[in-house]
Amino acid sequence: MVDNHSTINNNHIDGYIEQLLNGSRLTETQLLHLCEKAKEILAQEENIVYVNTPVTICGAVNNQFRDLLELFQNAGNIPDTNYLFLGNYASRSYHTGVEIIYLLLAYKVRYNKKITLLRGGLDNLNQTHVFGPLVAIVEDTFFCVNSGLSSRINSIDQIKSLNRAKEPSRKDPISDFMCTQPGLDDMIEDWERGGIYFSQKVTEKFLYTNNLKMLCRGRFTTAGYSFHHGGLIVTVFSTPNYVGHLGNSAAVLDINETFDIHFKIFDKSNWEFQQIQDFIKKEEERQKKEMQNFGH
Repeated sequence: MVDNHSTINNNHIDGYIEQLLNGSRLTETQLLHLCEKAKEILAQEENIVYVNTPVTICGAVNNQFRDLLELFQNAGNIPDTNYLFLGNYASRSYHTGVEIIYLLLAYKVRYNKKITLLRGGLDNLNQTHVFGPLVAIVEDTFFCVNSGLSSRINSIDQIKSLNRAKEPSRKDPISDFMCTQPGLDDMIEDWERGGIYFSQKVTEKFLYTNNLKMLCRGRFTTAGYSFHHGGLIVTVFSTPNYVGHLGNSAAVLDINETFDIHFKIFDKSNWEFQQIQDFIKKEEERQKKEMQNFGH
């Protein structure tokens, strides 16, 4: 065991990871050492983290520890696979969720460059003081965030100057990144419908202004992934059968070195590989119908 005056090393972290994978919880002393080391590492990260390909992108994992382990088993283990998590690690579920936080932080400390942990809308102040970059940009092409865009933010440079070490108010642009959703209207606030909605026009302008190609977000969608705004936005959700009864599929998004996109789908304890070809054309047609139905 490491005492209060010792520095943990890779051997200690490997032991923590093994404990967690075997279903054992860490001791209070081990947790203190892990969190202090994780805080030290993550405090050095900027609001925007730049990520290289190949990368596997995960949406919300929402407390479901065993499903996360199966995700790693089927999508690739760390450090063999480079991971980007889009937030919402512990939220509404029948599980406690603490094991997920511990394991991801242990992986972050052990393999810093192989895992990125973004801040999520369901992650509270105590959690976000430990982790919490707001945005990841993959190869200057994919803008990755927990939920959506902000009417208060037009450029990447504006994001870099935000103070993320706080609990944001509803009017804070940080809240927008974790609350807004793709819709029909230009930044219409409608909390009865679930938050703030932004239109395809807003998406097109932001991506064009910042020389980006696609927005990737990590929120609930029943099929595990879905496209919006003519294929400019992809939503990924990585929690199967959320809260134990919704029956939804889960997915992770893989982007390779040539920017090809494919998904691994988790449905009823089976993972399958789906290659997406000509997805923008197909999704434009589907999205057009969806938008028409939404307006009636």
